[in-house]
Amino acid sequence: MAHPPLPTLLAFATLLSACVVQTGRPACGPRRLDVANLAARPVEQLYYGAPGAWGEDLLLGVELAQGAARPVVVPGVPGLTLRIVWADGRAIELSGLDPCRNARVVIAESSIRAD
Repeated sequence: MAHPPLPTLLAFATLLSACVVQTGRPACGPRRLDVANLAARPVEQLYYGAPGAWGEDLLLGVELAQGAARPVVVPGVPGLTLRIVWADGRAIELSGLDPCRNARVVIAESSIRAD
């Protein structure tokens, strides 16, 4: 089995330590997060990251319909923000999510709850 090159491992370790410093809690590796949409409109985009640096849409361009649920994989970095964008362009955010402890997110009409 081939091992990643040392520079790759060092870069990953640096990123991981930066995450611990930023949030004050250790990372736990990629996590499955079940997302349920109980709102009356479809969710068009879902992001997990730092505000202003959202990265890739976790729904991969496939809307989450009203009443639907599905899993997504998020980085296991506690303390970042989950951003939901509905099909009508409105957005809502949940700050301080901990995917190391929370396994489910429920989207309601005007709120997001992590279980």
